[in-house]
Amino acid sequence: MPQARLPDINTQYIKFTNEAVNSWKSENYEACLGSLFTLNALMPEKYRVVISNQEHKKLTNEQLWNICTKCKHENKHEDIKYYQLMMPYIDSVLTKTQYQEMWRCAECKYENILLKSDMVQDKPKDPSYFRVVPEPPSQKDGIMDRRKYSTKFTLWFWTCLGEIESQMATFRDDNWTKSEPYPDFDYDGAAEAEDS
Repeated sequence: MPQARLPDINTQYIKFTNEAVNSWKSENYEACLGSLFTLNALMPEKYRVVISNQEHKKLTNEQLWNICTKCKHENKHEDIKYYQLMMPYIDSVLTKTQYQEMWRCAECKYENILLKSDMVQDKPKDPSYFRVVPEPPSQKDGIMDRRKYSTKFTLWFWTCLGEIESQMATFRDDNWTKSEPYPDFDYDGAAEAEDS
């Protein structure tokens, strides 16, 4: 089958990108959403952008890591189980506390004192593309919300369109040098003539 006879995804992609931007400009947010969802659907499943508040939060949250004072292994702060250890009497008199917060390194099992542990904060670089966007903002009734909604939707719209564009670029890159599944035959219409 000649490739020219397959649906022209590129034309549809251009059409719905233009439709999304024009709908956003005219504040027709329902048509804008529909165009973005259609753009997303045009791509193969493994390149589609996921729309999920929970997944987006997981990927974009800043991560905090505790560095083991012995082996220097980075331990994810939220995975560590902390416990309190009673301090020696002299230390407790000097610090005016009876307990100190401790944690155990997942790598070497060394017991670290939390106050003496270095921590590293890891946050995503801008711009970052995660293949995930939060759900679009919802519009409440009333005039007061209209302006806020427009601002929130604009931010979400450009984030979502950027993610879709990033995935489309990845899809193109992944398939640019691959050999075509169907050779480009010279199409002369003979097959249709035989079928009729």
